[in-house]
Amino acid sequence: ADYWDFIEALPDTDGPDSFGLPRNIERASQKTKSEIILKQLKSLEASGGSGGGGFDRTRWKALLGPSLDSWQRLSSNPAALDTELGDPLPDDATPVQLFVEMEYANAVKLVATVDVDVKAIRSVVYDGALVTPAILKNAGTMMTGWVPSKWEREWEGPEAPLPWLQALLKRKIALKEWRKNCLRPGKILSEPIDFGHLLHPGTFLNGVRQQTARQTGVALDALKQISCWDRRAMPSEAKVVVEVTGLLLQGCVFGKDGKLSEAA
Repeated sequence: ADYWDFIEALPDTDGPDSFGLPRNIERASQKTKSEIILKQLKSLEASGGSGGGGFDRTRWKALLGPSLDSWQRLSSNPAALDTELGDPLPDDATPVQLFVEMEYANAVKLVATVDVDVKAIRSVVYDGALVTPAILKNAGTMMTGWVPSKWEREWEGPEAPLPWLQALLKRKIALKEWRKNCLRPGKILSEPIDFGHLLHPGTFLNGVRQQTARQTGVALDALKQISCWDRRAMPSEAKVVVEVTGLLLQGCVFGKDGKLSEAA
């Protein structure tokens, strides 16, 4: 049958075009696969040198020292470990204000949890404290190049421990400023937004959507998101406008006409 001939003629692998992706996306895919393989090899090397899972203080210090020292250095910023949640929001707070309040509270809670765990590992490595099962589990995961699942369940950031810890504190410090600004009506959306300051940028966009529905009186399902590279090109009827900064392009470049085109 014709349909059988058609099925037989299909390629064994799906090309990028099938998913609406640029043809050069294969480079990014191969790079990601290579990084995963390298990380797995490093994990095998780290676990293989443990002598059956025993405790080796010198090895722990060599593998965990950079992450522990980076956390201690970055957490010296007063805003990093500050647990003050700020003044309560008004009763008529907008969805964006409520999101910022929740996001900052989550960041405070997560940083406090990670700080306790990191300090526990540090006390073993530098102060000779006893190794507990919890410390052994977290440290063992970090030494193999992965983020402890206890932390990752709360926030899926970078895969490696050091970048994950740095990214978490960066967001916690930035969100403290967001929390201050959200007490001033309209302050958050009046300035460019960096999604790199948020733990859950997708939830932020949902808050913007809800706020737009309130201000326009239009049902959520009827709203349509409009994006453009130049704020001046935004339609005048747009009631809630968010300017985003810090975005990275992959697989494309800006042409001389200011439009996107595929990278060579």
